[in-house]
Amino acid sequence: MATYPITHAQKHLAVLIDADNAPAAIVEGLFEEIAKYGVANVKRIYGDWTGPQLGGWKKVLLDHSIQPIQQFAYTKGKNATDSSLIIDAMDLLYTRRFDGFCLVSSDSDFTRLASRLREEGLTVYGFGEEKTPRPFVSACDKFIYTERDEVVAVGNGNERLEPGTPAAFEPVKVTGTPEGKKKPKAPNADQLSQRPAEHSTRGEGACSRWAA
Repeated sequence: MATYPITHAQKHLAVLIDADNAPAAIVEGLFEEIAKYGVANVKRIYGDWTGPQLGGWKKVLLDHSIQPIQQFAYTKGKNATDSSLIIDAMDLLYTRRFDGFCLVSSDSDFTRLASRLREEGLTVYGFGEEKTPRPFVSACDKFIYTERDEVVAVGNGNERLEPGTPAAFEPVKVTGTPEGKKKPKAPNADQLSQRPAEHSTRGEGACSRWAA
């Protein structure tokens, strides 16, 4: 079984993994990073283990002492895994035994869960891919991107590591444009002159009275 150095033994953490939205390839880097923040007293992963789609996770569960939680898909196209993870998170919250939670998913459905856990004074660490919606990233105290092909973002998703800074998942420098993506063309002078003047209304809805 793999072991990791503990640097914050006083903090007890619950690690909850959404297997449908997290690849098994991150498991080594994931627990090495979590060990920087505390002890993973609970390690659970949620999904439908009756199918072949989670085969990668099945191979690493025992090595990392991760408890698989079975959740059947009640209806095609609907994800019951999220609900199961959220219910368990609330049950664990009310035991008052944890200092923080590690939510491993790129799914924005866990945004409210992260906010609720923080309302109780617990620290929430998020782990997900770059595609993770901004609301979920911002709802966590710290969010670590798990891609290995670009620099990761940390600290509520509002900071980025400078080039050359060690990152959680040892990112490799990317050169060129990602395959399948085209760089947007810069507008020429004629196109700019034809654009109507824009009036920003951002922030108006949050004010009782807004003066133009």
